[in-house]
Amino acid sequence: MKRQYLNLLLLALLCGCLTAQPKVWVEKGVSLAHYKIFEVPPAQNDTGKTFEVDIAAMLTVNITSQLRAKGYTVSTATVSGGDVVIVKSSIIVYDPGYALARWLVPGAGENRITVRTSLIEKITQKLLADMITSTAVQVGGLIGMLQDKQLLETVAAGIVDELDQRIKQEQSKTTQ
Repeated sequence: MKRQYLNLLLLALLCGCLTAQPKVWVEKGVSLAHYKIFEVPPAQNDTGKTFEVDIAAMLTVNITSQLRAKGYTVSTATVSGGDVVIVKSSIIVYDPGYALARWLVPGAGENRITVRTSLIEKITQKLLADMITSTAVQVGGLIGMLQDKQLLETVAAGIVDELDQRIKQEQSKTTQ
C-alpha cells in the first residue's frame, strides 16, 4: 500500500495534465476559411504584474511557431492584403504558483493562465473572433518550475489548434 502511494506521489510530481480548450466567439457572418496569412504582434502582459521571464514574448514565440507548424504563413507587420489576420493576444491572468511551496509541498503552487486572443482582419481592422483560453496545472518540486514554460506552450497550442480546426471546418463546408 505504501509503495502504491509513493508511486502516485511520484507521478504527480513528474507530470501534470494540461489542456487548453478556448471559448470562441465568432462575429456573425464571418468565415475564416480563406485566411492563410497571420500577423502575430507582440502579446501583451495585462496582468499588472512583472515576472522573472517575459511571459508575453514567450507566448508570442509559441503562437508563431504553432502557426508555422500547422503550415500557415506568419507575416511581418509590413505585409498588407485582405487575407491577413492579426492574431492579437493579451495575458489577463498569470499565476506561476509559489516556487517555495512547490519545493516543500507536492501539489502546492498551482500554475494558471488566461489569455484573450482577438482575430482582426488587417485591412478593415474588423474583429473576426475572440477567444478566451484558460488552463491550470498543479505540480510540485522542480518539475513545477518547468511547468511555467509548458503552460505557455499549451495555451498557444490551444489557440492555434482551435483556429486551425475552425478554418478547416469552414473550408470543408465550402467544398461540399
